Amino acid sequence: LGVLDGVVSVWIVCISAFMFPQRLPDLYRASPAKNNVAGIPLLKIVSPLSFLVMAFLVWETLKYPPLAILVPEHKWYVPVFMLATAAVGLIVYYVARAVRRSQGIDLDLVYQELPPD
Repeated sequence: LGVLDGVVSVWIVCISAFMFPQRLPDLYRASPAKNNVAGIPLLKIVSPLSFLVMAFLVWETLKYPPLAILVPEHKWYVPVFMLATAAVGLIVYYVARAVRRSQGIDLDLVYQELPPD
């Protein structure tokens, strides 16, 4: 289940990478990720492929439960665990954001520019 916990993180990165060129075009143009293949941003090609690889990992775990789950009847643990991981991450983020905002620190400013190399 720990590996599947990582799948949630990779999926979030895949979705973010896919949306990056459209959501933050100025930041994308200034980033080292600005690579194109036949006029298509490389992130638009690679991120769906990465998402599919991770989806295959989840499918394989559900298809062959002994690979990751001790009791095959407990397959339902997988989606519940993955959703709980995402939910806990969101809760931690929004609580930290609220605490920092009450201290006068705007965490949203972190996403306005790339960090220096």
